[in-house]
Amino acid sequence: MARRVNAIALSAIMVVSLFAMSAVAISGTAQQTETIAPTEITDCTTIDSPGHYVLAQDIVRTDEGPCISI
Repeated sequence: MARRVNAIALSAIMVVSLFAMSAVAISGTAQQTETIAPTEITDCTTIDSPGHYVLAQDIVRTDEGPCISI
């Protein structure tokens, strides 16, 4: 009987630990996402720095060559 109680207690501790680790991982990802706002691209440009970018509007190319170079 004592072994069964120990097994149930150990299982419960493992489940709680998994939920706790998941919550920490999710909150860390959400916090990181909130602090890094993407750079908006509104015109033809050259992207020469690492980061997060978002196309903010339609872009019309006015000359020859690529509109967005990376």
